[in-house]
Amino acid sequence: MDDFLLHINGGAEEIAAEPGKRFFYLNDGYTLLGEIIERVSKMKYEEYIKEKILKPLKMNRSTFSKEDFEKDANRMTGYRRNVKEGTMTATKFPFHKFIYPPGGLLSSVMELSNYLIANMNGGIFEDTRILDASLLEEVHKPHVESNLPSVFGKVRYGYGWTVAEDFFGHKLVEHGGNVGVSSADLGFVPDQKIGVAIAFNADVALGELITPAVLA
Repeated sequence: MDDFLLHINGGAEEIAAEPGKRFFYLNDGYTLLGEIIERVSKMKYEEYIKEKILKPLKMNRSTFSKEDFEKDANRMTGYRRNVKEGTMTATKFPFHKFIYPPGGLLSSVMELSNYLIANMNGGIFEDTRILDASLLEEVHKPHVESNLPSVFGKVRYGYGWTVAEDFFGHKLVEHGGNVGVSSADLGFVPDQKIGVAIAFNADVALGELITPAVLA
């Protein structure tokens, strides 16, 4: 962590714009956020997420732990894609503390659906409040212009979500990514209470699948 913070602090002379003026997606930022959570909560990041989010959402199979993952009889096999050769190679998941916050959670579409329900229901899941509705509103609100490509008009970035303002006349809140051997994408239309969770055991872009899935 000392080396990581040295790397982050070393970028102080390379600031390209004032905060909130330009959009840059940086996984390191989420790793740094995980460190902040640990220091404030006095808990390990993975334990904090488990106690504050996963357990209340009944996401009991979701885990950062290699040990827990390998105990699961129905676990995935991740594949690394070679675009030039058109091949897929079975590859182990890259368990490492630094990728926990930006993309190290292993889950399923069933359990990710619980996460979507809480997001679409003002922070409540099965009568349990996970997050204050006003805070969640800030999470889903666009805060900075982005350069992300979209056919749905202007796309901005909220707090961990992209926000497309003209998804067939509605707002679409969406985000996805991959860690080289697995990928996922979540999206929902707040005013319609429709959400979709997609997962794949390879590094495949899934965002384009959200549109037909929501419309279906």
